[in-house]
Amino acid sequence: MPRFCHSLLFFLLIVDVTSAQDEALTIPLGDGVQLELVLVKKGKFQQGSPANEQGRGDDENSREVTISQDFYLAKHPITRGQYQRFVKETNYRTEAEKGQSGGFGWDGTKLVQKKDYTWKNPGFPQTDDHPVTLIAYADAQAFADWLSKKAGRKVELPTEAQWEYACRAGTTTRFHNGDRDEDAAEIAWFKTNAGNGTRPVGQKKANAWGLHDLSGNVYEWCRDWYGPYEGREAVDPEEKRTDRSNPARRVLRGGSWLKEAKHCRSAARYRNTPGSRNADNGFRVIAAAGKLPAVEPPVKTPPKQKIDEPEPIDVPIPEPYNPTPARPIPVSSSSGTGKFAGCFCLIFLAALLVIAAVVGKMLMRQSSGDRGTLRPPPMPQGSGPSRSLPDVQVRLGADGFFVTAPGISRGSQIRWRCMVGNTPQSGSIAYEPGPQGLFIYTGGTPTDVTILEVLPPDSDPGTYVSDMDLGPTHISGGRRTGSFRSSHSSTPTHRPTHRPPPAY
Repeated sequence: MPRFCHSLLFFLLIVDVTSAQDEALTIPLGDGVQLELVLVKKGKFQQGSPANEQGRGDDENSREVTISQDFYLAKHPITRGQYQRFVKETNYRTEAEKGQSGGFGWDGTKLVQKKDYTWKNPGFPQTDDHPVTLIAYADAQAFADWLSKKAGRKVELPTEAQWEYACRAGTTTRFHNGDRDEDAAEIAWFKTNAGNGTRPVGQKKANAWGLHDLSGNVYEWCRDWYGPYEGREAVDPEEKRTDRSNPARRVLRGGSWLKEAKHCRSAARYRNTPGSRNADNGFRVIAAAGKLPAVEPPVKTPPKQKIDEPEPIDVPIPEPYNPTPARPIPVSSSSGTGKFAGCFCLIFLAALLVIAAVVGKMLMRQSSGDRGTLRPPPMPQGSGPSRSLPDVQVRLGADGFFVTAPGISRGSQIRWRCMVGNTPQSGSIAYEPGPQGLFIYTGGTPTDVTILEVLPPDSDPGTYVSDMDLGPTHISGGRRTGSFRSSHSSTPTHRPTHRPPPAY
């Protein structure tokens, strides 16, 4: 009997250790850096918020959602140290580093855009334990793709439903630990208690499933395009359509150090254009519960066995047929007909060459003259020297304007200015259009929108020179009256780069 008890105890101990190992996943990133993930079991939950929840948004309609597969979710937001390990191994450059305008960093009072602001410099001090910021959607996806190869399993950003399911951890309250704003202070860094910047991950209380910082610290990218919830029930929902909001935006979840407590609620939804890079935008990843199938080495085809060939049979080769050539008919030299024909051909060819040269020279002169005398079409009365750009269209909106330019390469830098009420605004932005074009947020209804300059991707704004000195494209009441101005025109040398941060 004692032997049986000892065997049973040993068996239970093995089961407990195996279960504990399955509940967590650690992925080594190299140089001693690791990423911890927590197993989230499949189940059902009520996504969204009840109609009477304090601080509720209009886009949080409640519905029952089924998560049909287990998954691993990173225990914390991806840290600066973990992202640095990825950059070191791949030499990856984020969108804020590649563009001419940088990202939106903290200047001590607000988020402003400067070329110096990147994930390495968000405008406040950070250590390797702080969540990485100024990460665009593509930057987060690149990290996940790299981690998939390193982990041997599918790694990606969570869907909005997976994120909220993991955040709630079985709760139905405003926050995963209660309903009061005071409860949020126990689990989240937000505007009231964070100060001017992020805080190291894992300092606040975890939820019931052992996940930290799902509320506060940094917003976290999700895979979904932003749009209204559909239906009363859903299984593994993921919004893949880009036409559910205008402009098309990706979902962000969790609130941040820059926002109030209500933004840290489990149901709170946010969105931003995929190219946004703000000092309160970060991410975390999920990993599939099962490993990717091993790639089998290619099967080597065995060499074909040599088959004994029969001895060659001598076959007589027929003699080649050489017919006797016909004798040429002699041409009498006294007649001079052959010499005359040869001279005539030479004269005819020379005449053709002279005519071709004259015509070519005339065409080149005409082409050169056309280029030298090209003039832009006349402008409306009162405007300066300029020409119209049929490939640049501007459409005004309630809180900004769209720029559509099929003839401009993605990544080109667009400098603009406008009036919002009595306040002038200006800025510079990389041309990364969505389905509706490139949306430039102004915070109010813009008027007198002016496209000052369009520069090629990765060009130096101080050295780029266009072929002509052209006036700006001016839009007043939706009417286009000009084009971009080159850097050697009378445009002031000061190139403003500030624009208001995108709305959430």
